[in-house]
Amino acid sequence: MDINVNKFFDKQLKLKNFSERQLDQLLSSKVLFIGMGGLGNPAAVYLLSVGIGCLTFADFDKVEFHNLHRQFLFNDDDIGSSKAVTAANSLQSNYPHAAISVLDSRMDERQLFEQVKDYDLVMDCSDNFETRYIVNDVCIEANIPLVSGSASEEVGQVISFQNTAASPCYECLFPRKQFLGEESCDRLGIMTPVLGVIGSMMALMAVNLLLNPQTSTSTFTKIDSGTMKITQSTLQKDIHCEACSI
Repeated sequence: MDINVNKFFDKQLKLKNFSERQLDQLLSSKVLFIGMGGLGNPAAVYLLSVGIGCLTFADFDKVEFHNLHRQFLFNDDDIGSSKAVTAANSLQSNYPHAAISVLDSRMDERQLFEQVKDYDLVMDCSDNFETRYIVNDVCIEANIPLVSGSASEEVGQVISFQNTAASPCYECLFPRKQFLGEESCDRLGIMTPVLGVIGSMMALMAVNLLLNPQTSTSTFTKIDSGTMKITQSTLQKDIHCEACSI
């Protein structure tokens, strides 16, 4: 379906600090999603809504009944189907400006590296440390910016990484020797609106990294929905990090 892109994004183009050139930049950007669950759902919607022109959803999980109350791209009829395929089918007709593809089989680190090289940014919406460390390693090796989100109980966090030689990485903040054995988010409870907040913030951080790569900094933002407190800090590289300083 052919659309008038400027008319489709008319409301966004009325922003004082947003131009047609920036929209064109987003339309030409390619983003890879790792995980299409509770965070991947809202993050994908908002990246498409802001104008990202090419998205790939990587997730080998199937839709389950207990996903439905918080993963709003799925419904009863989708139970047992691929999350990646179902999400792509759900979104494509609403965002005709975008090319949406899927990777719905399990990949090892080398296969993921071969995929990542084709993208401008990676969104890590996975729910376990093992996957996050693999994604981090691959993005460091490929020098691809990374936005990582997580949420459990009443708390969520979102982190952006430029993945340049001088910037920190995920392991600078969470050394795998300390955190690899931690319980996965999928085994913990979740206050559902936290997923929407973190997914939206992930999308905003991704846009900032894509449009302002030279001025973006690696930041850590934490939201506690129980106290309604938001804390943010700028990250520094760990010169002893076993992932990005070797």
